[in-house]
Amino acid sequence: MKDSIKYIKPIYTTDSDINRSDAFEGAGNGFTNNVTYEGTQSRFPTEMANATVAGGTLAFTGNEFTQGYIAGYAIVYDASGNVLAVENKSGLSTVADWTITPGSGITNITLSGATYTITGGSPAYAIGRYNSEKDLTGVYLGEVELTMQSYQFNVRPMTLGVTWTTLSELVLDSSVGVSTEEILMDAAGQEIKKSLDFFAVKVAYAAAITNGAVPIIFDAEAGAGTQDSYIHTAQTISQAIERVGDVMFNALNRGGVSRIVGGPAAITYLRLNAGFTTKGQQPRIGGYQVGELYGIPVFKVPKTIIAEDTLLCVWKNENNEADVSIAFGTLVPFFSTGSLQRKNFYKEAGLASFGDYVVLNGAYFGLIKIANIRGI
Repeated sequence: MKDSIKYIKPIYTTDSDINRSDAFEGAGNGFTNNVTYEGTQSRFPTEMANATVAGGTLAFTGNEFTQGYIAGYAIVYDASGNVLAVENKSGLSTVADWTITPGSGITNITLSGATYTITGGSPAYAIGRYNSEKDLTGVYLGEVELTMQSYQFNVRPMTLGVTWTTLSELVLDSSVGVSTEEILMDAAGQEIKKSLDFFAVKVAYAAAITNGAVPIIFDAEAGAGTQDSYIHTAQTISQAIERVGDVMFNALNRGGVSRIVGGPAAITYLRLNAGFTTKGQQPRIGGYQVGELYGIPVFKVPKTIIAEDTLLCVWKNENNEADVSIAFGTLVPFFSTGSLQRKNFYKEAGLASFGDYVVLNGAYFGLIKIANIRGI
């Protein structure tokens, strides 16, 4: 085991002079520091920055635009982020030099210096181009600092005590002809493995519930008012799974579903999908793999670990082995004290696994709740 895990964490520089926001909306007051997950184009010198919008007036005069405004590249949005108009690169800036979205309500656009006056429509945001070559001191240069973060594992044991009688040992030795101690230690080791698996899933489930992402609701009932059957509806569960990945992707610029762990009813429902296979199926003990759905390994755990109707979706960055949701560090996977003979003809032993864990990226979890599953 490594005593610590190290991973790269981007830290974006805060600069109140930078008049750009992640969605190119509003005036923009720089960026929140210590942001780990996103790397949008507005961090870097794209020469596009936000206008100051007041009614029908768009002013490209402050912040970056003090370096010089370049006409011919402006884009105007409404409050919902819909494009109202795009300026052509002629730079003449009469209404004829704009592509106006049909139905936007804009009837005229005029330019005076670096200020546009728009007649009609409901402009709320706008972006335009500034002359970055005059920014000789790099005031408006977006920066990213790649820092090396470290988490120190604090090793703790997960323990289990085992006892058995001398009579049991004698009977097994004489009838089966194998080492009783070996059999019992193996059984106890399986119990520790189940406990560790369940503990890991509990930690992940707790992180998913508290990471702020809204669970995706999937209705398993047959399509109301249509000819869709219960089985046909099950074929569309892939849309909910992809939606979990989309939510991560929209928030973090990366994400998807690499593993699915679920309660018994939810996992059983997945078997109705034509994309389900039994590839990788494991013995039905503890938390076990039941198969794959569209190449995604699927695991089942008891309802005491994850609710019957819930799927826990987990993503791991395949390009960076340290970019994971939870990191587990194991010092000793299995340790035994050896058996001790007691005077009352009992034997006992202590078993333990030594390690630690840390939630590195709680946003790599998503939940799907399947409503109206038949039979529960």
